[in-house]
Amino acid sequence: MTNHLQFNWRSGLWLFYFSSVLWLTGCSSWGSKDNTEQPAPLIEFSPTLTLKTLWAANVGGNIKHGRFKLAPVFHEGKVFAASSKGQVTAFDFNDGKLVWRHQLDLTISGGPGIGDNLVLVGSNRGEVVALSATDGRELWRVKVSSEVLAAPRVSESII
Repeated sequence: MTNHLQFNWRSGLWLFYFSSVLWLTGCSSWGSKDNTEQPAPLIEFSPTLTLKTLWAANVGGNIKHGRFKLAPVFHEGKVFAASSKGQVTAFDFNDGKLVWRHQLDLTISGGPGIGDNLVLVGSNRGEVVALSATDGRELWRVKVSSEVLAAPRVSESII
């Protein structure tokens, strides 16, 4: 009697498994039609613009295990860039010449942001640092509640 009940239990489990698989496949396996719109065909074109690198610069690279996306920003004729190793740099937009460089004692995880003549960066330890956009001097730093993963922003003198 025990073997017969055990066989029925296993058969019921197998039946449940098989019916679940059929149910999860949905209606697509029963001959439904694909109604997705097909992409437009590609057209031939000739490039009308040729890009040329005018200048390039290295701002210190990233730390080995950091995965921070620190994008440069443009403001009033300068390009501001930061590396996760704490280096913040300003370049002249037209020729790429170094305007200033400032080394911070922290890992930069957010920034740079720009506004009100400030260059702002944030750290993975919850600090926001403001540098002068003119000469790179550190003007202030403040502790925030957690790590900073985005570029700090300035709007109407509020950061």
